Amino acid sequence: MGHLLVVGYGNPLRSDDGIAWRAAEQVRKELPNITRVICVHQLTPELAEDVAAADVVIFLDASDTGEPGGVRCEAVFTRLDGLRFSHHLTPSEVLTLAVRLYSVRPRAFLISIHADCFHHGQELSPAANQAIPDVLAQVRALMRT
Repeated sequence: MGHLLVVGYGNPLRSDDGIAWRAAEQVRKELPNITRVICVHQLTPELAEDVAAADVVIFLDASDTGEPGGVRCEAVFTRLDGLRFSHHLTPSEVLTLAVRLYSVRPRAFLISIHADCFHHGQELSPAANQAIPDVLAQVRALMRT
């Protein structure tokens, strides 16, 4: 396994929207030798350079769909249609920028954690907290593929 980049994004001041940051920090603790972890509020074009330097990129994000506490993993592919530039991007758009700017195509995945509460606050719901081990299992599984 080469260089793994984990990008957790969301707002840690909006309860479960901060689950990606917590999960990313747990990945950093458990896999420190091969993992670079970045936590951001939103995906921006500047991340394309970090993505281009990785062999595998795993984006972590809270989702407001699905059963709270559930975890879904899906592959991320470059966009075939044009890129739109705004103040935030999707994982697919960041990957597309890495390909266009640096001519590299790392394998990329999005792990979505189904969240329960997006109110103001820093506390995670019990369902979100219980999802962290599943996120770590998904990360380990992706490292083996």
